[in-house]
Amino acid sequence: MKSTRYFHIGSDPSNDQQIDGPNVTSFHVVLCQDYLGNVWVCSQTAGSAYSLNEVLENRTQRLVPGNELYIGAEPINWMSIFGVSVAEIEKISVEKKANEVVQKKMNLQLVLIYLAIATILFLMAFYL
Repeated sequence: MKSTRYFHIGSDPSNDQQIDGPNVTSFHVVLCQDYLGNVWVCSQTAGSAYSLNEVLENRTQRLVPGNELYIGAEPINWMSIFGVSVAEIEKISVEKKANEVVQKKMNLQLVLIYLAIATILFLMAFYL
């Protein structure tokens, strides 16, 4: 099992990546790769917005292939930071969809089992 990894970006020298700019705070954003391989971006303060696909954001969001992440005017190559390839992210997405299908099938089986038990109880009530 993979562990969660973090990558800090901001103007402070203690960050993993230091960016200087007029709108860049000391601890601007953190990138996080969870144990499933998903990469997330999160503002560290209320005033530290980032640009995701040319839209200013300040909420936590999952990054997907093709997302363009900027802090100030600086582009962030988030895929290379964690060594993630497009194929790997697509594989995670396919696995997630497959797990959702399996979960739906299990839910249907559970409903059918409950229906069978209810039918048996109903028939037993009239048999006695």
